[in-house]
Amino acid sequence: IGGGAPLPIGSNPDFTGTVDSGSDYFIVPHFGYTRPLGQDSAVGIALYGNGGLNTDYDAGDTTGGAGTFGAGTAGVDLSQLFANFSYAHRVADGLTLGVAGILAVQSLEARGLSSLGGLVADGNPDSLSDNGHEMSYGFGAQVGALWRANDRWSFGASYQTKVAMTKFDDYSDLLAEQGTFDIPPAATLGLAFAANESLTLVADVQRIWYGDIPSLSNPMSESLTACFGGNTSACLGGDAGAGFGWDDVTVYKFGAQWDFRPDWTFRAGYSTTEQPVPTS
Repeated sequence: IGGGAPLPIGSNPDFTGTVDSGSDYFIVPHFGYTRPLGQDSAVGIALYGNGGLNTDYDAGDTTGGAGTFGAGTAGVDLSQLFANFSYAHRVADGLTLGVAGILAVQSLEARGLSSLGGLVADGNPDSLSDNGHEMSYGFGAQVGALWRANDRWSFGASYQTKVAMTKFDDYSDLLAEQGTFDIPPAATLGLAFAANESLTLVADVQRIWYGDIPSLSNPMSESLTACFGGNTSACLGGDAGAGFGWDDVTVYKFGAQWDFRPDWTFRAGYSTTEQPVPTS
């Protein structure tokens, strides 16, 4: 490709060098509503998005304007929206249990990858790149518990199942298992401390199992090496096709809630995790 240029193509005359993605900032909306059902039960709905996974590697930043993979501007536009319908019931003094159904919608577009057409598992790269945005739909579930130990301390736990999504048919030559892109399971443990009548401090630890999703976790280099060796299932879109090599991650979250007055509450938080993509 490109007269023998190594892939990916960088910014230097010898095709090495780095190229930064032009997608830096993302708005991730959240909305919630809850309604009591008597003294001990409540129903609620939460709408929230996942964002920040978008990339945009402009061809003009690469050597000769060829593009990261020799096929123009490369990148992925992925958006996810969730609707969480929940029911909670206080089963004992201080102990509340909850269950929720999750509806999910995601949108995907991939660009600048057509030069990899010789690596697709089915031999026909018509569903590899530059096919516009495609929608995918799915369903999952969540369970949780909240225990208020005393007036100061509360403890919570939740588990979200894998959200099984319909396949991205327009990108079945890119994603492992013919376009499968499910949403990984996750578990969370948390605690809250009421410092005084108006200030509450919170902390969560969350584990996300990206390794359960082949299109995210399958190794890239090893799979493509196997593909070159004649193992078509390891080629792009195959049952063991190349993924993005993501590892499972642990997320740490810290926050505070200040009840300024009866009709005003302020919240702030910070979240941090390790890089899911290994250096290799």
